[in-house]
Amino acid sequence: MSRSSCIGRPSDMILHIVVLSTVLSFGLSVDSGSLLLALAKAQQHVRELSTIVANIRENAIPRDCSDLQRAGQNTSGVYTIFVSGGTTGRPVYCDMNTEGGGWTVIQNRGQFGNNVFYFYRNWTEYARGFGEPGKEYWIGNNALHALTSEGRNQTLRIELRNRTGETFVANYSAFKVASESNFYKLNVSGYSGPAGSDSFSYADGANFSTFDQDHDSYGDNCAEKFRGRAGGYTSCHHSNLNGLNLNGHHPSYADGIDWSQLYEVTGRHHYSYPERANEDQEGWVFAGRSPSFGLTPLVERSETVGVSEL
Repeated sequence: MSRSSCIGRPSDMILHIVVLSTVLSFGLSVDSGSLLLALAKAQQHVRELSTIVANIRENAIPRDCSDLQRAGQNTSGVYTIFVSGGTTGRPVYCDMNTEGGGWTVIQNRGQFGNNVFYFYRNWTEYARGFGEPGKEYWIGNNALHALTSEGRNQTLRIELRNRTGETFVANYSAFKVASESNFYKLNVSGYSGPAGSDSFSYADGANFSTFDQDHDSYGDNCAEKFRGRAGGYTSCHHSNLNGLNLNGHHPSYADGIDWSQLYEVTGRHHYSYPERANEDQEGWVFAGRSPSFGLTPLVERSETVGVSEL
């Protein structure tokens, strides 16, 4: 083994210097073969330790609320997660109670004192996210893409609740959002819930649209016409979770927080979740969690669902 093959990275050179200095300081004489063998073993140990440290650092950074739950956080509230494993965190609301907990809330609607147009935003705002976790809030399409594209199988949960506390829940076993270059294309499938009440599978394969960027398959701009974004507006529309917060029954057509297939609610396309019951009544919530808890990305209170991993 040549000297040049042994010394490569700066850390290797430092290790050599330390070992040689130790040998010289004690006046020891060691044959070159034994010394190089010892150095090679030491280098291997250093590499193994570096890998262990890297894994510890990666696992210590929570990418979603399920990571936090596995780390022992069991109280619902606002936490910081790192959706891409980077150094820049973002505050999110973690639901640690619903269906085993570990949900990363990605959207929440409700009566929090905002105007009815609070979710009528442009493309850039939806990409970055807006609002206050725990109140009306959108985590952002870039974060949604990161959460659903890191090799974690995502399940979607949508929960709707009206003013009397009646709750509707829709679960989807697969949920993924593409990158901005692919217009945040939505893939959602595997509905389970009340028969005849699936209003989201229609959006499978649809692109995201806003009033200033039209990427839907409808002849008009659904996001502009109906003041929101219903999972891509493939048919304009079956759901409008980002619609105007019209607080119950309304005369206008399909521009509220709409779930059209929920037949028990009279006046399809003329009812907006959630209707005010008190000052802090919550509405739609999207959330997610990690594999051991069964992924759910959307939660509504009259909630929208949550994301979680399988």
